[in-house]
Amino acid sequence: MPKKQRKPQRSIEFVVFSAILAAILLLYAVIIGAPANNKAANNQTSEAQTKTQLAPGVEDVSEHYQRLMIRDDDRYLGNKDADVVIVEFLDFECPFCKRIHTFPRKIQKEFKDKVVWVFRHLPLPFHEPYATREALAVECAYEQQQIDGYMKMHDKIFGGEGKYSEEKLVSFAEEIGLDKEKFRTCLTEERYKKRIERDLKQAQTVGAQGTPTIFILDRKNQKAYGIFGAIPYEDFRDIVKKVVE
Repeated sequence: MPKKQRKPQRSIEFVVFSAILAAILLLYAVIIGAPANNKAANNQTSEAQTKTQLAPGVEDVSEHYQRLMIRDDDRYLGNKDADVVIVEFLDFECPFCKRIHTFPRKIQKEFKDKVVWVFRHLPLPFHEPYATREALAVECAYEQQQIDGYMKMHDKIFGGEGKYSEEKLVSFAEEIGLDKEKFRTCLTEERYKKRIERDLKQAQTVGAQGTPTIFILDRKNQKAYGIFGAIPYEDFRDIVKKVVE
């Protein structure tokens, strides 16, 4: 009977050569894939830096840019056509709004026509009925003296202890040179209630849930940034300066 032929066994040299070749191919695949992976990682890092490069705690909310842009009937301090638009949602009973209530005049003084400050209402439910009453008061002051009257009443309200009665607000009106009877009628009629409600609805669409909420709009680049809460004036000024420049 013929003997079965044995299959030739792989030599040790062949096995070693195969292992080395496999290792080389694996290393080559890693090297080739690395640039793509690094590029993706770099892109992610770049995106993260773009969102936070303005300052820590400042959010890029550019998706709301058009909704927030200054309107013809806004109450604003400064140059309406300024390259930088600051929109503040405020509550006149909010202690943190009181803390920053001097910012608008300071910013206007420092940056002049480069910046405009827009005021919008966000009276919070747990500050009622005072918050809405005080919002109505500044609107009724605007009716008689435009932004000058608005700012005078704004400063009067924030300069005291809050929770003002209608009579106290009427006395403020008289102190700042308004016709107090016209002011009283405006206040009791709640003449600007719909305006306040409009601001409230807008606040909900742009993520303003608390006060103060401040948005800084860069007209040149159509970008918008959100600051949620009160911060020191020096920090706020530095943020505005970065956008202005």
